[in-house]
Amino acid sequence: MLPFYISRFGNPHSRTHLYGWESEEAVESARAQVAQLVGANPKEIFFTSGATESNNISIKGVLRFYRDKKRHVITTQTEHKCVLDSCRTCSRRVLM
Repeated sequence: MLPFYISRFGNPHSRTHLYGWESEEAVESARAQVAQLVGANPKEIFFTSGATESNNISIKGVLRFYRDKKRHVITTQTEHKCVLDSCRTCSRRVLM
């Protein structure tokens, strides 16, 4: 990934120029490698901006999936703030 920090500054969603094409190719190659490593389909691999976004998506997805079956989430105050905030927000919106 180092070249993309130093000299290849393309946005993988900008497909009208070489930098965008190279970036998209690198992202898709990484997606395929991760999928192969974990035994998934590349379409099942999502990249996020970081831990907070990943935690929020995961928590909300699990809560929606189990919405009709499970009504409680157990967590502790030692969880990361984004986990606690996401659980708190979901409980107020009755996603749980």
